[in-house]
Amino acid sequence: MTSEGPRGRSASHTPVKGGSDAPGAAPAPHPQDRRLLLEKQLCFPFYAVSRLITRAYQGLLEPLGLTYPQYLVMLALWEADGVPVQHLSDRLLLNTNTLTPLLKRLESSRLITRRRDESDERVVIIRLTEEGRSLKKEARRVPEALVEQLLGEGGSEAARIEGEGRTSSESSAFSPEQLLELRDSVKTFLAVLKDKAPS
Repeated sequence: MTSEGPRGRSASHTPVKGGSDAPGAAPAPHPQDRRLLLEKQLCFPFYAVSRLITRAYQGLLEPLGLTYPQYLVMLALWEADGVPVQHLSDRLLLNTNTLTPLLKRLESSRLITRRRDESDERVVIIRLTEEGRSLKKEARRVPEALVEQLLGEGGSEAARIEGEGRTSSESSAFSPEQLLELRDSVKTFLAVLKDKAPS
């Protein structure tokens, strides 16, 4: 027979402080649970950096009247104008269902035109308007301004390194040279993923 406490609760069921039945107690971890730690995930740093850089772009692109995805479309068109939608889809890794609304908004802003190819009406050709070509001049400041925002005073140095094709001996928490090396490493990794990742 068990003894009763002051309020009639069986003394044998009183939880031991810090025991397995204490509130908030976690079960013993599985040996492979460490693989599920957020800090161990390959995806999370890429995801977080992408979101933070996209956020940094917002203030720089607002004067141009562009969102970040629209900016990417314009960058591709400034490189190669008069291209099929499929070319932009492949270049930007966007499916047509995602790309088409972006193109419609850019067309409504009078930055591009969309026309059926006369030789094949299944193909839609995207061309810059005069306004779209002129916007390139205003956009020239964006890359350097972004790097300055990310690195502070080192940003201008990063732009000079990139433009002159030289290296920097400047030492800091994250140098301009390291930023450019990181970009190139990610580009190499992206090339691998494009071949191996499921479509």
